[in-house]
Parts: sequence; C-alpha cells; structure tokens
Amino acid sequence: MDTQDIKVQSDDVDSLIVNEEVIYRNRLTICILTTTTGYQFVGDHSFVHDEAYDRDAGKDSAYADAREKLWNAMSFMLRCRIHEAALPSLYEPEPS
Repeated sequence: MDTQDIKVQSDDVDSLIVNEEVIYRNRLTICILTTTTGYQFVGDHSFVHDEAYDRDAGKDSAYADAREKLWNAMSFMLRCRIHEAALPSLYEPEPS
C-alpha cells in the first residue's frame, strides 16, 4: 500500500468531536472540543477593540483553532503509525 494515499480527512476529524463548549470573556472567546477519548483541545480568539467584537466570528475562529490542533494531533499519530509499520518487528527473527 502506498502510504502517500493515507491522509487525515475532514470527516475523520469531525467524527472524533463529541462536545463543544464555548466561553465568552470580554473580547476573548475560548472553544473547548472534547473528543471520543475524552481528550480536549482548546482554541481561542481575541478581538483587539471592543467595537470590533463579533460573538459569532469569535466562536467560529476559536472553534477553527481548536479543530486545527486536533487535526495536527491526528496527523502526528498517523505519521507515527506509518513509521511503526515500516519498521521490522522487534519480535520477528532477522532473516538468515
């Protein structure tokens, strides 16, 4: 199998998200995404000026930030699995 065809897809990321919590504090928006494993990823967004504050835009940006962190973690885990699969088993005898 060509490992270049193996990629983390958007649906893969979304399928792991089981809960979304959004916290609003002044100009700061924090999004906490909980995954099927219970692990949480946190994203944030902050506006510089009070008059620029947009609750929906802050939520969307904080969600995207947390989701990107999850996607990066999934990509790292996939790369580890590809690497491990390419290594000879520690329990198999070396060929003579």
